[in-house]
Amino acid sequence: MTKLIYLLCCLSLFTGSIGEGLAQAITLTGRVTTGTGREALPGVNVSIEGTTTGTTTGADGTYRLNVPSANNTIVFSYIGYATQRVAVNGRSQLDVTLEEDNKALSEVVVVGYGTKDRRDLTSAVSSVSGKQIENLPVTSPVALLQGRATGVQIVQNTGAPGATNFTIRVRGTTSINAGNNPLFIVDGIQFEGGTADINPNDVESMEILKDAAAAAIYGSRAANGVVLITTKRGKAGKPQINLNYYKGIQQVDRTRLPKLMDSREFIELIQEQRATGTGITSLYAFILPDDGIIGGNGRISNTNWVNEVIRQGSMDNYELSIRGGENKLRFFLSGSYLKQKGNLVYTDFKRYTGKLNLDYQASDKLKLGVSLNATRGITNQAPENEGGIFQAALFKAPVNPVYAIDGSYFLEDISGILNPIAVADLETRLNTRTRLMSNFFAEYMILPGLNFKTSWASDIVLNRNDFFQPSNSRRNSFAQGNSNYNDENNWLFEHTLNYINTFGQHRVNALLGFSQLENNFSTTTAAARDYGTNSIETLNAASTPTTATNSRTANGLASLFGRVGYIFASKYYVEASLRRDGSSKFGENNRYALFPAASLGWQVGREDFFKNLSGVVSDLKLRASYGRTGNQGGIGNYTSQGGFATGQGYVGQNGVAPSLIANPDLKWETTDQFNLGADLSFLKSRVNLSVDLYQKLTSNLLLNVQLPLTSGFGSVLQNVGSTENRGIEFDLNTVNIEREGLRWTTNFNISFNRNRITKLSGGADIINTSGNTGFGQAQTFGLLREGESIGAFFGWQANGVYARSTDNERGLRADNATGYLFKGGDMRFVDQNGDNIIDLRDRVVIGNAIPRFTGGMTNTVQYGNFSLDALLQFVGGKQVFNGTRTVTESMFQFANGARIIRNRWRQEGDVTDIPRADHTDPGFNRRSSTRWLEDGSYLRVKTVTLSYNLPQSLLRWAKIDNVRFYATAQNLFTFTPYTGIDPESNSGGSGRVTDLGFDYAAYPQYRTFLFGVNVGF
Repeated sequence: MTKLIYLLCCLSLFTGSIGEGLAQAITLTGRVTTGTGREALPGVNVSIEGTTTGTTTGADGTYRLNVPSANNTIVFSYIGYATQRVAVNGRSQLDVTLEEDNKALSEVVVVGYGTKDRRDLTSAVSSVSGKQIENLPVTSPVALLQGRATGVQIVQNTGAPGATNFTIRVRGTTSINAGNNPLFIVDGIQFEGGTADINPNDVESMEILKDAAAAAIYGSRAANGVVLITTKRGKAGKPQINLNYYKGIQQVDRTRLPKLMDSREFIELIQEQRATGTGITSLYAFILPDDGIIGGNGRISNTNWVNEVIRQGSMDNYELSIRGGENKLRFFLSGSYLKQKGNLVYTDFKRYTGKLNLDYQASDKLKLGVSLNATRGITNQAPENEGGIFQAALFKAPVNPVYAIDGSYFLEDISGILNPIAVADLETRLNTRTRLMSNFFAEYMILPGLNFKTSWASDIVLNRNDFFQPSNSRRNSFAQGNSNYNDENNWLFEHTLNYINTFGQHRVNALLGFSQLENNFSTTTAAARDYGTNSIETLNAASTPTTATNSRTANGLASLFGRVGYIFASKYYVEASLRRDGSSKFGENNRYALFPAASLGWQVGREDFFKNLSGVVSDLKLRASYGRTGNQGGIGNYTSQGGFATGQGYVGQNGVAPSLIANPDLKWETTDQFNLGADLSFLKSRVNLSVDLYQKLTSNLLLNVQLPLTSGFGSVLQNVGSTENRGIEFDLNTVNIEREGLRWTTNFNISFNRNRITKLSGGADIINTSGNTGFGQAQTFGLLREGESIGAFFGWQANGVYARSTDNERGLRADNATGYLFKGGDMRFVDQNGDNIIDLRDRVVIGNAIPRFTGGMTNTVQYGNFSLDALLQFVGGKQVFNGTRTVTESMFQFANGARIIRNRWRQEGDVTDIPRADHTDPGFNRRSSTRWLEDGSYLRVKTVTLSYNLPQSLLRWAKIDNVRFYATAQNLFTFTPYTGIDPESNSGGSGRVTDLGFDYAAYPQYRTFLFGVNVGF
């Protein structure tokens, strides 16, 4: 108690006089207008500086606010207008005129544990407002960042309905094993997985904290950046009721699908392979008699399997929200229902959401609030990627029919490829996900400018997966099923003390906080087989239980953090922060971690010497920052403590033995980041440019280090290795035309990044098999090597096809000195070491999956009641490993092929890039090489929206505030040299960094065309 009194006394020195701060309250009224037409400006945020007390202006621009002291400062802020701070000075009426400020999309920016004016930022923060992204046809708000946020790369790994499988990179890839996706904070709650659990139209704004000065306040979880999602809250004024509905269709771009062989072409290929004497005669004898192929329906089949599994999808979205309140109580309430029909047969997604945000001003000093978000999602899934139905449709021979003569599904196939229609129709893959997020808080104003806030938050996720495979969906199968139930409970307690004050030309702010986070996870799985009937899918209908497991894990994080900022004359800025994390994941010798950060800013544009340039350069601010952040994602809950496993010994007795070696020195990965930035405005703020230059140095990488066999363990997780990312970002905003009734604005952003590994354990290469493309096909290899990028491709360099056997003048052989002798029709691989043998030693770095640059351009044209918004998104300087081609063009085993293989080598002297057809492929022509590597750069017309607002003259009689009709096209066109389905690829998002850029039969993305209507009362 003594320490608290001492702290309050010290802080009171900044207030000037405690007595004045506790002066009698007054009621302040006024009107806010625009700086151009002096028109009323509704919806302006009017708040008491240093508190959460505030209101918003009504439709006529007026406001009413209870102010505890005649010496308070009132802050007026509104999107697109310059924020004003006005001292009350005993007045009871305060009229304000706001001037347009084109420098920022949103003047008020959410940062860690608070908000700031953009002019006061000394760190790198990208912002996307809810207005920019409303009513777009996505199930996750993360998708809305693509092409809109500088320094952020978003890869959508699948087009499956309801999917939230995104690869997200903020300023590059820093880690090998600890994960690279950023930390998500939703309304103050740490949010993990399932971003489709948030209705995108509930979002008020999204901020991405990119440099360490902004993100270090989140400590050991912030090395990959932080995404802050803020949802809509109530506003003072009459309740605003909003109805929104849109209907859309989804179409796969069939022009980008592989052109596959029909039955006649497939038979020709098989007969050619049979003629070479490669053993295919006996294998195909039962379905390939001399008189042709006989299908299960007694006829020659010619099935286009891709057409069988692809259909037109759809999306229906219904939303209702109510927003309003008065000075004491404000609320935002919303509900939504989304139904999405997938583009692959028998796949769909349904989502129900409910949102409630309440803010109650109990007194002049006490504010209470609650945020609730409830979601339930139901997804009918289909297997994807390896073993998936789209993979089967691409590779299954056209000679196989969908149905047998008796009308059942035809299941016979020498290749072992499943019947995708049978699997999708008869098998059950049902995911049911329920989520409840809650945050209760209380905020008390101890003194004017000094506030204490306490909050308690929870995030409860119930996730259930049910699988059933009947006996009639696959060849020679039996009925089996399993059920998996995951229960995740996360609890967060936070207490903060926030101080802000202005005296003269000095502005100070300080934050002190404590946070305690607890994560609990449990999973229960049961499986059984031998069902008596295919009609009952519950496990109790099976006669043979096969699996029953249960596990519970937990981890905790306790943190102290603080931040201090000082601004002098609105020109000179200094800010510093420090966080101390203690995690149960860390080893006992490294239980706690410190994460400092500091930043400086100089508003050069407000210096007297700069005024001579103001006609051209309206404003200039310079920024510099340094900070340290951490990444604990690669540490299991009990990895540092070691582990034991149960099993049977060689005599068949049950026992327990050590399975994981303890490492008491295990700790977080550390990222030190330096940032230099400049914000410039030209031509009276019609042109605004932000430039950031950064360097990220990551050390203490979490890698598995091999142990000697005598240790009894294979490896141990240690902190070894380091990486570097450096880059530059440009964000340009322009007002191209602004005249009576017409406004045209442009935002262009582009980011360049270079990534390299600077240290590995012992300097040794790590070669990972990134993805098996099935049927014994080529595997793509990811290389981790000092000096190379994390996204490096590793393989052989291909140099065409031998036209004649005599072209192999050096007598190159495969694998060893007596191995297969390459001849006419074989791939010509480069012998890198000159030993006349093509083997593993001839592999080199052949490409990179990490793009050299990413970006986007948004154009918005408003004319009268019409508005046109178009987003172009682009990625350049990356390669994609086309795993689909390794099957459709390898002519190996019994998969169908692409029509391009009709141009294959057939006889001596043929000049072509496609090798000969050989069922056994003795020269391993299909090996991972530059043959499969393609330029993955692309330019995509991501979103085009045309909207029209009905004139107010037509709505007054119906007492309707607004009616907006809109039409949107998404993923309209893609321009790319890539020959695969989609250059935006990542092996279905496996999460491994060596899988970047690996495209293999993922659920295809789609175009969306929708029409919607928005009605406000």
